[in-house]
Amino acid sequence: MRADRIVLILVIISVVLGALHVALSIFSTSDVHWVHSKIRGTGIYSGRSWKNRTRGLLFECVDDEPNSCESLGKPLERVNVHPRVWEILRLRRSAYALAYATAALAFVAYILGGVLFVLFRTQPRKRQVTLLLIGIVGWIAAIGMYFSVIIFLEVRNQESYTFVPNTSTFRGGFSRELKTATLETMGYAFKVAIASAACGHVGSFLMMTASMWA
Repeated sequence: MRADRIVLILVIISVVLGALHVALSIFSTSDVHWVHSKIRGTGIYSGRSWKNRTRGLLFECVDDEPNSCESLGKPLERVNVHPRVWEILRLRRSAYALAYATAALAFVAYILGGVLFVLFRTQPRKRQVTLLLIGIVGWIAAIGMYFSVIIFLEVRNQESYTFVPNTSTFRGGFSRELKTATLETMGYAFKVAIASAACGHVGSFLMMTASMWA
């Protein structure tokens, strides 16, 4: 009876954390506040006006300008573009797709696992296997969210060394003065994504721990 109570408590906490993981993943993925780019000074560099911008996984928007968002994954309308540019575009789309896919995976795992847990509540062995599988899938989903964040950071790194002139989404084309005048800070959506992955990890480990007591 005591073991059943421990299992129930661990499962409830794990499910709550799993729900947070899914909700925070969807929120952070759909939000553009991952990185803020603030232009100091006049904003006029190389004969062009540059504005403060906010970027998410797949969109970048000019601050305080409605309908100013542009997709980061669309092909560039230029010929003879360096192959690295196309690789960056693929990575941008991959980070976005992976974040949504991991949220969907965690959602399905916890819903289906909850149904199976109820069905197998009187069959200890099947219940134990069910909890273990939910924990493993939840852990994979949390890892996927971390990978999405890592891909996002790697994209930012590659953009800094990729020259595409007259665009705000490839920092490699910025002049030295513009780079110096640009202050970048991580936004709240980036931090929410990290918190989402952390919730997924803790929840999955609690679920696997519950399987040991089931």
